[in-house]
Amino acid sequence: MQFFSKNKKMKKLILSITLFSIATLGFSQQITRSVVASSGNYSTNSGLTISSTFGEAMVTTLTAGGFTLTQGFQQPVSYVKLFFSEYGEGNFNNRYFEIYNPTSDTVDLSAYAFPSVSNGPTTPGVYETWNTFSSGAVILPNDVYIIANASADASILAAADQISYNLSNGNDGFALVYGDEPGSPVNPQTGAYVVLDLIGDWDANPGTGWDVAGVSNATVNHTLVRKCDVSQGNSDWMESSGTDVFNSEWVVLENEDWSSLGSFTVCSAVTYGCTDVIALNYDGSAIVDDGSCDYGNLGCTDVNACNYDPSANTNDGSCIYPAAQPVATNCWESYQLNTLTCTWELVGSQDPVPPTACWETASFDTTTCAWVVTGSQDVAPALACWETAAFDTATCSWVVTGTQDSVPAIACWETATFDSTTCAWVVTGSQTPSAPTNLYTTNAIHNRVTIHWDNMNFNSCFVDFYRAQYREVGTTTWTQKNMIGQPDNCTNGLGNQRTSKDIRYLTANTTYEWQMKVWYCGGGNSGWSDMETFTTADNCPNVANLTVYGATPTKAVFSWMGTNGVYSFVRLKARVDSISNPTGTDWFQIGGAGVSFGTFTKNKNGLTPGQSYRGQARTYCDPNGGQYRSLSWTPLVFWTQPTVRIEVGDAIANLDVYPNPSRDVFNITFTSEEVQDLNVRVVDLVGKIVYTEDLQQFVGEYTKLIDLATDNKGVYLLEIETNDGVINKKLILQ
Repeated sequence: MQFFSKNKKMKKLILSITLFSIATLGFSQQITRSVVASSGNYSTNSGLTISSTFGEAMVTTLTAGGFTLTQGFQQPVSYVKLFFSEYGEGNFNNRYFEIYNPTSDTVDLSAYAFPSVSNGPTTPGVYETWNTFSSGAVILPNDVYIIANASADASILAAADQISYNLSNGNDGFALVYGDEPGSPVNPQTGAYVVLDLIGDWDANPGTGWDVAGVSNATVNHTLVRKCDVSQGNSDWMESSGTDVFNSEWVVLENEDWSSLGSFTVCSAVTYGCTDVIALNYDGSAIVDDGSCDYGNLGCTDVNACNYDPSANTNDGSCIYPAAQPVATNCWESYQLNTLTCTWELVGSQDPVPPTACWETASFDTTTCAWVVTGSQDVAPALACWETAAFDTATCSWVVTGTQDSVPAIACWETATFDSTTCAWVVTGSQTPSAPTNLYTTNAIHNRVTIHWDNMNFNSCFVDFYRAQYREVGTTTWTQKNMIGQPDNCTNGLGNQRTSKDIRYLTANTTYEWQMKVWYCGGGNSGWSDMETFTTADNCPNVANLTVYGATPTKAVFSWMGTNGVYSFVRLKARVDSISNPTGTDWFQIGGAGVSFGTFTKNKNGLTPGQSYRGQARTYCDPNGGQYRSLSWTPLVFWTQPTVRIEVGDAIANLDVYPNPSRDVFNITFTSEEVQDLNVRVVDLVGKIVYTEDLQQFVGEYTKLIDLATDNKGVYLLEIETNDGVINKKLILQ
């Protein structure tokens, strides 16, 4: 009998059996077979029957001519019978399980796994997820290996050897297995792996959890500890979980009892009995509580306690004793014991406070244990000439009534003084305010001007508001403007600080006359100032004869005339003509900040071939922009872009894009044989531009790397706009 080949994990065993003649028997036969599954094999050949189970004895029996020859051997076992020694499923993510190595050798876990199912299995008896141990994981001799949820309690994580997010919430079956992961989930017989131990099973959904040792749903909100006399795993969960504390291999502990985590105690036999130290029949040698604890009549057995129970024969620690009698802190108090509540009760009360006048105070004298009244009424207060005093018993104070006359309204140049002899105010001082001075104008354009004047606040005379009036020279009707300033002009200690005002809605090329006056806080105003004049500018002339045409499919040429007059610059704008409800953001500018006078044409690139547009122009006579501009935009002009496409070789040569398709970058190369303006862009199928580059007066070889890694996968178009038309090339981004 010879082993021809065996790998480390016993996945395949080639067996050759040769039977030769024994004594005078003359027969020989050779049988060759393979054990291809770690769970066992059975085969028959020409009257020879072979049965085997992985790790068990193989027996071969041959019958010939009335004689029987039996041969056998023990298949070698290349795995250690590790088993689950503890399991916890508690609050939140407090989940873990512990594996014990019962041998004196260090075990490499690379050939082991802990496959599982979630709730009910997809296929009964077949795992769903093949969970493996961390690379390099081992279990030391007679030691444990703990796998815990990454969010478990800190005390669990401190003992953990490995973190896993795929742990049971009470109804997920886990197995401890030896062997390699099959190509897809299969049962042990098909998958060539050995089930060493189970927590739960892969047969059906248990609902909330599995019952263990007679405890319902014990795999939920409980801790399971393997009994100390268990020395190997059990691939039969029903047998392992048992139906009571005696036939189960597990001890069920309360939720989140982790007192055994990190070690496993081995014993030769389990002793059952009462393990509660307060029970009458407590057994100190018992390892597993068998539910036999006898507590007799529980209660307080101390005759000195307030709740002594003469019928109790077991003290349950509920005895209540009165505290030491406290000492009363007040002379009128004492303490008495209430035997029903077993507490001291304070009795006695202080004499009522005697009646007192509002100015009197009653204080208690603890020496005489009596009230003492002290205090006297306040003397009437001194009064001003306009006041009277009366004593108010409700508030126990003198009430002074009467008010001084209000300070009279005065101008800022006047002073009010109170005369206590006559009990009246006396006003002194006089002055006549002057009109605003140093009037002048700036920023005169066709329809507005800014007027200026001196700050007229002085001393304590604060300006309330200014008023200006203006009219066209030769007319009689005035237009007035008030310069109010701030609401607190008369209280801020500064007055109205304004010294300028914009006058709007004027007529172009017109001379106006204007003047001002001022009002002060507290009353008083000046007369009108001397008359001043200013003249508005002419209207800003707009461009004449604005036209637009599509020079190429993507370029339009704007042209106009300056015959209406000189201006500073013109601004151009356009938008797609078909927008049904346009907003200001639909318009786009042509020529940036503007095109200076003297230039009467502007190109716009990047337009859409075949698209219809509308455009307008407006001039500005101030080089800084602002309000000195033409009265309105020019009338709308409309045009449609041509749609001509050209082929490679007409305007550029040697166009190449690589790689194409690409996952991220495209290399683009071509040659422009002549000097020309080019626009290189990449657009998606709905026309959105994802890359663009303008090449002005370009000639020669062009090379560019375009990165589309952050754009959506799909088909894009490379468009090269030349003087003669547009060249297209399809790009595929995978």
